[in-house]
Amino acid sequence: NDMRLYEEKIAGYRNFVNKIWNGSRFVMSSAETCASIDPAALTRADKWILTRLNEIVKNVTDHLENYRLSEAGLTVYDFFWGEYCDWYLEISKVQKNPAVLKHVLRTSLALMHPFMPFVTEAIWGELCPGTVLMASDWPKQNPAYEFPSEADEMGRIMDLIAGIRVLRAEAGVEAAKKIHAIIIAHEDTALVQDKADVIKRLANLGQLDIKENGEKIEKAFSTFVGALEIYL
Repeated sequence: NDMRLYEEKIAGYRNFVNKIWNGSRFVMSSAETCASIDPAALTRADKWILTRLNEIVKNVTDHLENYRLSEAGLTVYDFFWGEYCDWYLEISKVQKNPAVLKHVLRTSLALMHPFMPFVTEAIWGELCPGTVLMASDWPKQNPAYEFPSEADEMGRIMDLIAGIRVLRAEAGVEAAKKIHAIIIAHEDTALVQDKADVIKRLANLGQLDIKENGEKIEKAFSTFVGALEIYL
């Protein structure tokens, strides 16, 4: 049978390689130290990405052991681009934990190595001088990095930010324009307050007011994300 060559896929994976290079360069410029992870210093975002990493290690390993090569590749692709780069690296510009940044990058490179041996080996050499990725142990789940409740809380914050982004788009607000948002957070008030700086940066807000309760605000663009009320 002829094997069809999809130029769109080639372009897409070229973009992915660029994403890996750029994400790794950010980590190496942000995380000069090789300190080990301090459990007492973990934020909710750190606990979320470490919990997700455990799930990804389990799923990719299971796919490979059962010869589901495509599923294994797509799993690590979606995690690295969609969760690590698009969310965790952006959060790190507000709340940075260099040890977690490096740990997740190293583990991701190892998971990608069977599919992308050359680029992952090249970056590993910069990240871990004097060691070879091909000779390193395959990643394993770490039971110390299981934080289901904090991961769920961070998921709600990400849903909130995504909701604000959608509302901005529906209101026709320019991407670069900083706007004022009011969130009536009810039982999640403390959680939203804790992540206010992250919400402001990732949703591009100039001002964010967080209230536990309040009346519906007329003459404002509004939406609900779970029990959270958002007004722009």
